[in-house]
Amino acid sequence: MPSRVFVTNGNSSHNYHSAQKYGEVTYLTTGTVNMYHPGRMLSQMQSKLKDFSEQDCLLLSGNTLCCALAILALQRKNKKLNLLIFDAVSTEYLLHQVDTEQAQLTHVGLKHLPRKSAH
Repeated sequence: MPSRVFVTNGNSSHNYHSAQKYGEVTYLTTGTVNMYHPGRMLSQMQSKLKDFSEQDCLLLSGNTLCCALAILALQRKNKKLNLLIFDAVSTEYLLHQVDTEQAQLTHVGLKHLPRKSAH
């Protein structure tokens, strides 16, 4: 199965094109989110993340509550998480792997995940 990129909060003013090299981009939320109903947002995210695998990536973007809830939704069922974080200097997404059991973060950079083949 090809890897996928799940964006915590899509913003129309940001271009996520460079994340596509890690997989097909899917938005967990978009635009302004209602921070007063985190339970509802968590439930919606869990539904969209139900098939998340260790090859998939979570792209942290937007509201910090969205980022925290997405990680919470994934950390129980995934021993490792691939996080993509935008680097403004290189204008690329940098890959970080989190071991959720050991609570360790490893900076991987741009090279270790199998990239989506260009067709």
